[in-house]
Amino acid sequence: MKTRRGLVVVGGLVLGALAWWALQGDDEAAPGSAAVQGSRTAPETAPDRADRRPLPTRTEADEVLERPEALEGTRAPRSPDDRPHVTCQLSEAVAPLQGALYMIYGQQEILVDSPTASGRQVSFLARERYRIMVLHLPGYAPVTLQVDAEGGCSPEPLLLSARAEQTLSGRVVNTAGNPEPDARIWGCGPARIDGEGRFTVRPVKAPCDLRAARQDGFWFSKSEWVSVAADPGGHRELELVLDEYPRGGIGIGIAQHDLGVRVSDVHAGSPGEQAGLAAGELILAVDGEPSADMDLDTFVDRATGEAGTDVSLTVLGLDGTEREVTLTRAMLGP
Repeated sequence: MKTRRGLVVVGGLVLGALAWWALQGDDEAAPGSAAVQGSRTAPETAPDRADRRPLPTRTEADEVLERPEALEGTRAPRSPDDRPHVTCQLSEAVAPLQGALYMIYGQQEILVDSPTASGRQVSFLARERYRIMVLHLPGYAPVTLQVDAEGGCSPEPLLLSARAEQTLSGRVVNTAGNPEPDARIWGCGPARIDGEGRFTVRPVKAPCDLRAARQDGFWFSKSEWVSVAADPGGHRELELVLDEYPRGGIGIGIAQHDLGVRVSDVHAGSPGEQAGLAAGELILAVDGEPSADMDLDTFVDRATGEAGTDVSLTVLGLDGTEREVTLTRAMLGP
């Protein structure tokens, strides 16, 4: 078998999908640095939406690796519903509570499940390599537990100690002062927003970070992160502010290149197509800022913005000539 070269991901994702990844972050912390060539940061966990359509993605490779034939007798992977569960007994009955289960990894706690406790039981997916964990239930102190090789819990039952509940409440508005009832709250715990943009959160675990976000097609308009300290029994009122106007983009796929950002795809009916952009062309600058040392996330931040506003690109055409192109951002996607 010939030696394969590593598959090089050049990142030819639609601009909107890149921005969608770039603007999302982990519910437990603010998002980190932007993508580098051949890799991208992990996306924020977006709010669950059954009606969300999968975002289109595109990749390009220098070499396509051979796909081996399926081996006879290979077992099909289990569906999540088929995985065994661990059920732990609780020292007292509780009303249905949405909690959080963390694995202990060195000095860190890593979220592995969001179990629901009800009555005197809490159950979660069995994960053989996760032995020592911490269970957080709203209104109770964290409980450290261990799962043995047979799937049993220790201690049994888990001793719950009531703790004064911490609450957060507030309102999500836009820059014009109008409520944003279609926004979502990310971080700290589950929340619902009413028709006036008001919400209440009971942190599953604090300290934590919280923000509001509204989906604008492929992108999210987002508020600033708010850091929430542990304050059992405390209450805090917040105002989270989103942009009034939806976020828009130019409808192209992009890849990194030594001279700038390469156009890998142009989508039909997009501002990019209307401006005459073509796959293979290089974008040397965006609004006058050189893109040669710009990672893809930063380029997305510069190229996207309020729908209906203009962005200027310096483009190196396939014939080797440079031209200036002005595009009007548009909201794209679902």
